[in-house]
Amino acid sequence: MMVRHAEFLALGGFYEPIFMYGEETDYCLRADGRIVLHPASAIRHEHGHAAGPARSTTRLYWGSRNRLVNAARHLPGPALAKAVVTSACFDALTLAQVRSLEAGRAIAAGWRDGIRSMRHERSARRPEERRKSAGQLVSIRDALAQQRRLGRL
Repeated sequence: MMVRHAEFLALGGFYEPIFMYGEETDYCLRADGRIVLHPASAIRHEHGHAAGPARSTTRLYWGSRNRLVNAARHLPGPALAKAVVTSACFDALTLAQVRSLEAGRAIAAGWRDGIRSMRHERSARRPEERRKSAGQLVSIRDALAQQRRLGRL
């Protein structure tokens, strides 16, 4: 992600309650203008140094929690409902693959803390800001097509 320093600070930087996994999404949904993904700028980084392996409890907790926080902050009611259902399906699929009690506990804690945060996050932005944010999103079909074009799927 690249952004001018002054613009980053003017928008308030990253939202501190989103500690890991989703801070860039929150920032981009607050930014004015278009968010552009340029295929030539795509880089890969080695996973696992900050939060452990791909299915670590840290990754599972923060991912589950922050999907709910971002959805509550940025989406109008109907889109929020779809996002919550989609997140539940994603986590159920993850648990079916991982089959670990520790993973289940991490995801459950993420949901507990995410749901607890939702009321506060809903009041953080005005309805018109949430409608604007939702307008920046693309369908899952478009997102998958984009990932295929980038060679990631």
